[in-house]
Amino acid sequence: MNIQHILFSWQTIGALLTLFIFSFLYRDNPFYKFAEHLFVGVSLGYTICQYWFSTVYPDLFQRLFMSPVAQVSVGQKLLLVVPLILGLMYFTAFIPKVSWLMRIPLGFIMGWGMGV
Repeated sequence: MNIQHILFSWQTIGALLTLFIFSFLYRDNPFYKFAEHLFVGVSLGYTICQYWFSTVYPDLFQRLFMSPVAQVSVGQKLLLVVPLILGLMYFTAFIPKVSWLMRIPLGFIMGWGMGV
């Protein structure tokens, strides 16, 4: 084992990031902020990829856009348009004039959660 293998291993990176997180005990510093932002970014990216490849792509996009009409009926495709529109309404939060539209899918999610 050479020194380059030790310096650039995943365990070394993990140990450094752990020390960066523990550096918050001293005081708020750039090392802690770097590790915090890296953790949040990586975990959010991983979660988005998991949802996309396990749920959104196979259950919505493949059935709606890539399946022949013989496999998925027109009625089922129209039923899939509703979650697509509700999902796109979440992005209206970034447009100030139509940001009120984000309340609609949030209302559906809150109602579903209360019901469950």
